[in-house]
Amino acid sequence: MEFVTLNPWGRGEFIEKKSRFIGTGGHVTSPEEAMAFVEKVRGEFPDATHNVFAYVLRSGAYRFSDDGEPGGTGGVPCCEVLQKSGIVDCCVVATRYFGGILLGAGGLVRAYSKTARTAVEACGTVSMVQCDLIDATVGYDAYQGVTMLAETLGAAVVSQDFTDRVRVRLRVVQADSASLITGITNLTAGKAQIEVSGTEFAAQSQ
Repeated sequence: MEFVTLNPWGRGEFIEKKSRFIGTGGHVTSPEEAMAFVEKVRGEFPDATHNVFAYVLRSGAYRFSDDGEPGGTGGVPCCEVLQKSGIVDCCVVATRYFGGILLGAGGLVRAYSKTARTAVEACGTVSMVQCDLIDATVGYDAYQGVTMLAETLGAAVVSQDFTDRVRVRLRVVQADSASLITGITNLTAGKAQIEVSGTEFAAQSQ
């Protein structure tokens, strides 16, 4: 299972008929995180004319606000940019400083769509893939071999605990999970204690 999201933070801006538009985007995982992101940006630009926002989550939840712009001219186009690009777990805030020239409804839609795209481009996207967390307890004689095997399969070492034996927590793409477990079992002649302790999403290695 995979999905595409934004990197943690990015910002870009442009001028449209003397109005300044600032697009800020970032990665969020819940409505609470999204609104905290919005409030942080609002705090950076408290004197802005508008701080329009939109967020889309992997759960299917989404929300947008025109923040005082005519209905449907701010939040909706921002949200549509995210939805049409297939990005989830993300939030964009489109900040506007009014420059004295009215843009009209069509002009606002185009400007806010551009602001959202600017935020997305400034952030950059990342593919997230579902991984297994594998805890393997092995002897010191097998430790180096296990870490080399993990590297071969693209698994990341999350943590290590050195006592009378070594307990290594590995994060591996689910498609390679069985190969890693089999490899560790064979490498240690069945002496390793192996447990799949959970799952999580992680950025896919390029």
